[in-house]
Amino acid sequence: MMLQPQIRQLRGDRPLLGCAVPHPTAVRNSRLAQNRSRQQSRTVCQSTTQTTAQHIILAPPAGNTAPPQTECLLVLVPGAMLGPKDFRNLAENAQASAPHVRMWAACMDINYQELFKSFDSPPDQEQLQALLDGVKDAAAEAGFKPRSAGWGRCTNMYLCLQSFAGTTFSEIAYKSAAGLILLATAFDGRCFVGKLPSLEDWGRPVMILGGELDGQLRWPWQAGLAADAAVLAQKAGPRFAAAHQPFILIPGANHADTSNGVHNPARGDIPSHADYKTAQAQMGKALGAFVTAHEAFDKSVRVEASDELLLIVRQSAEMIGPYFMGSGMGDLCGAWVSGRTSGPESTASIDTPHTAHEHAGSHAPT
Repeated sequence: MMLQPQIRQLRGDRPLLGCAVPHPTAVRNSRLAQNRSRQQSRTVCQSTTQTTAQHIILAPPAGNTAPPQTECLLVLVPGAMLGPKDFRNLAENAQASAPHVRMWAACMDINYQELFKSFDSPPDQEQLQALLDGVKDAAAEAGFKPRSAGWGRCTNMYLCLQSFAGTTFSEIAYKSAAGLILLATAFDGRCFVGKLPSLEDWGRPVMILGGELDGQLRWPWQAGLAADAAVLAQKAGPRFAAAHQPFILIPGANHADTSNGVHNPARGDIPSHADYKTAQAQMGKALGAFVTAHEAFDKSVRVEASDELLLIVRQSAEMIGPYFMGSGMGDLCGAWVSGRTSGPESTASIDTPHTAHEHAGSHAPT
């Protein structure tokens, strides 16, 4: 049974958050702030794990023998009232789960109080870009070698946006990074009013990663994104969809398990039914597989990482499948086992869809 068109009712036609044309004085002040931000990110401590302007920069693990062509950077951007140290454990788990790529990791330090001086309008996009450039420059001074497209996008940088960071940075992430991970968050605040953007509009790899028992960002609010991923599986095959639009929920994990494990019921989170270390390891495994599926040099390694993602996606689909059936939205699980690919044993390509459907997000090395 195919996914039903009712799922389209979850989406609205409101455009993504944009910015009005700024006053010249605002532009000048923004550029000054950008220069200050970059200058503050210049001091680097000479050590394997380096802290720059409060960013935590983690070099690839000792003993990593991945070829230099696989060098990449995973930037973890904390949500509100969280700091870089709250994501170091997850970053290290992701690095340990990606031995076939030279993964650098950066846990970003961000002051939301300074960023959001007024909630009347979105933050200035130049300011957001300056913050991302600052953490990327810090990693580069520590030894990371960024690759850039002609229009400025860093083609070997992946942004992992947690909670409030997702609604803040997801729009600019499209033009700044190779791929995006939405960790316990959404593209923007529309999920809270029942309207969602579509993954079909996102032309780069994007992972939806969260906890089954997240009380702050409840996964039914993102049911439309799970449906989008399943539609891609029907069009281009489960393996390709698992590598480019995986929708993953960690069993028993809550919102706190995506950062420091400190439960915050005041914000609506509910107690976790998962061991914190286990949940962090599972999230790190998913992050490592996602980056490996696109950055590994050998195609066989990319296929193996995609198959690993596919198994995790299927487990998540089985977990939430009854919700889709009960809501009349169709069989979510069927899309991940029946498409044009029968499963991990298939030899179908993960680099290009094996139908006439073209997906702009594919950029794995050949």
